[in-house]
Amino acid sequence: MAKFCEKCGKPLGDAATCPHCDRKRTKGKGKRIVTILLLVLSIYTALLITGGVLVYFDKISIPFLNDIFLYMGIKDETAAPLPATEVSEETAEPTQTPENTLADPYKVTPPDVNELFAQTATVLETIPARDSSTVQAETAAYKNLTDRGFSGDGVTTMYDMDGVYSEQYRISSSSSERHPMYQTAYQSAEGIYWEIYEINGAVFANPVSYNLERGEEVPVILSESESIVSYDSTTNSFYVIIPKTLSVKTVEKIDAQSLDMLTKGAIDAL
Repeated sequence: MAKFCEKCGKPLGDAATCPHCDRKRTKGKGKRIVTILLLVLSIYTALLITGGVLVYFDKISIPFLNDIFLYMGIKDETAAPLPATEVSEETAEPTQTPENTLADPYKVTPPDVNELFAQTATVLETIPARDSSTVQAETAAYKNLTDRGFSGDGVTTMYDMDGVYSEQYRISSSSSERHPMYQTAYQSAEGIYWEIYEINGAVFANPVSYNLERGEEVPVILSESESIVSYDSTTNSFYVIIPKTLSVKTVEKIDAQSLDMLTKGAIDAL
């Protein structure tokens, strides 16, 4: 007597299980795997962004990200929270308020940039920001980065030409205000998350997600020359350096088209 599947009613023939139901289960597993992969990628992206923010504010330590922030001028000061203080009207001297030990203000201690570079880089040239002829105005930086295929709406800055820090804001395509450095972000066709910097007119690219995946290996940064340019707001100067703790990969041009062509293996081979 012919056997039929109890679930779908189709004939089983000589098979011990129903081929039709097996195919449905296999497709269901495939869809589940794709869903899980998408979820993992979403979580990874969220962790990547959150990790960068936490490193910037010294809440966690990811050494290579911190080094990159220091080199590129994103972080040039180390901050440690101090107890909040209040001033006595009689003595006019600050007194400690124990219950607010984690509150603002913060004491900012600028690092000795010469000591930092003595340990981490070879300095080829030092250029006072005010004396530089290659610092770009917002309108020029906007055009430079958009011509390279990056979104102008995402280009930001945070220092003025005197080295004074301000809240990070988006630049204007028509402003003549000059700034020592600009930054934006880009995700390539290969799915690599990049941070793009223009410092003293030179452009650099940091493959953030690629560096995170490499863990403890020396982090990579892309440059159009064998050196990179760092900005220090304390001295308000640019430093042309060859870093000792970063691997500088030289490319002909840093633009969206070139970054889209770079797989992880291609970055390894540079």
